Amino acid sequence: MKIVMITGMVSMGIGQGVQPLLGYSFGAGNRDRFKKYMKFSLLFATGLGIALTVLCYAFVHSIVAAKEMELSQRAGAAVSRPDICFCSDPAGRL
Repeated sequence: MKIVMITGMVSMGIGQGVQPLLGYSFGAGNRDRFKKYMKFSLLFATGLGIALTVLCYAFVHSIVAAKEMELSQRAGAAVSRPDICFCSDPAGRL
């Protein structure tokens, strides 16, 4: 499931990155620049998303194997991690 999130997070990052440019262009009434930024960001995010999706599906076994190996090496740290997260969370200290 997390492998699928790679492409989604990249697309969300592009979308959040272009928001100020779109806001400034729209607020200034510069519709041509707004359309230019919107078109470029949509094409770029779509193209990059497709490319990353193809790469993730092409190398899915390698990505999963690397993640499983990483998890098996850190199995001992996984037990203490929830305690660390709970203690570092401000709501958890209440």
